[in-house]
Amino acid sequence: MAGIMTALGTASVVINTVMGSKSSNPKEIAGEIYDAMNSKTAKLIKTDGSITKLLGSYIVEPVLIVSKDTMHIEELDKMIETQVDIFSAYYMQAFQILSTVYGLDASVIIDLLGTDNGGLKRVIDKGIKVAREENVNYLDDLLSNEELKISSEAILSARPGTNRVTTVKDTEGTLRSMLTRSLEITVPIYKDSQNGKGKKLDHTLMVPITVKAHIIFTDIDQILNMLNPSSTDKSFAYRLDEYKSGGISISDLLFATDIIKEYKKNKINDKDQLLNVINERTLSANSKAVEHNGVVGYEKYYNMLIVSANDKIRLDKHLNGDFFKEKYKQRLLEQAKAMTATVMDEDYERAVVLTKDIRGKSDISFRSLSKRKDGKVDLNDMLKAMVGNRPVPL
Repeated sequence: MAGIMTALGTASVVINTVMGSKSSNPKEIAGEIYDAMNSKTAKLIKTDGSITKLLGSYIVEPVLIVSKDTMHIEELDKMIETQVDIFSAYYMQAFQILSTVYGLDASVIIDLLGTDNGGLKRVIDKGIKVAREENVNYLDDLLSNEELKISSEAILSARPGTNRVTTVKDTEGTLRSMLTRSLEITVPIYKDSQNGKGKKLDHTLMVPITVKAHIIFTDIDQILNMLNPSSTDKSFAYRLDEYKSGGISISDLLFATDIIKEYKKNKINDKDQLLNVINERTLSANSKAVEHNGVVGYEKYYNMLIVSANDKIRLDKHLNGDFFKEKYKQRLLEQAKAMTATVMDEDYERAVVLTKDIRGKSDISFRSLSKRKDGKVDLNDMLKAMVGNRPVPL
């Protein structure tokens, strides 16, 4: 019955649009229907009376991929909480920049920073709109861009709150848990918004955001399996050299048949579904580009790695270099589609945090972690410390 009511509501939007149209041109009427189907009213109808569906856009879900080799470390829980705070700090700063510097409407920002809210449907909808405007080349050019290819994923104040959920095994035997944070973000209101931009008013709007971090405990072998499809030996330049030396055939070079076979093996071995996390987030992020003038969604890099010093040795071997060095750090974070990578070193009793696209690293002593008091952290101070490669305030 619920599905029928939603369908009736959607049909009502279409009928009212057609009946109220002042145009007799089918193309213009089709355009009006498209706009109506993407209106606030239509979006509310699609929630089908579900509060959770209504609030879905305001729940952001980063993924923490944690090596099981760190699970015996007493300070691990504190580090996980710190990672969620780090993500929250970057999220709030990004919200501020997109609002105050770029003048984007809050709804556009929430969409760009949201998780799992894009996909092929968004591309199809944009294709319909573009076709109606007879601007087909725009979509073709956009989707042919290598960066956007779709694979087969303000004034600020915050009151962080925590709700740990007991670690459990899911149906596939993967250890998972969750950690939440509640944020309150105050942004300017814009008038006559067009393409997400408009004239700034003196009024502000408080946007409640929930950060719900999914924590997956996994083996280093699974992490390496996740990284393998994006390793440097898959690049065209590397494979061209391999062909010249007789390592692969011309068929493998042109059609990547060996890579396809290897990827299938990686998928079979992906017991903890880490490749799915990357692929689905990449798909969702890239699909947003068709609606936001080429701007890709930011969820593509919402992973956060936590590994042990022993794991680092194996990751360095995979990367052919020490990922504490800038070149290999960026390579690791790009392959993992991760915002941060943290190494828990028991010998030195320190955690080293590396951040994508920011030079250097921050470290935290286990002693500081053990004294951490949840909910007392200033997220703005934390962000400044991360950018400045200083010890993170706890």
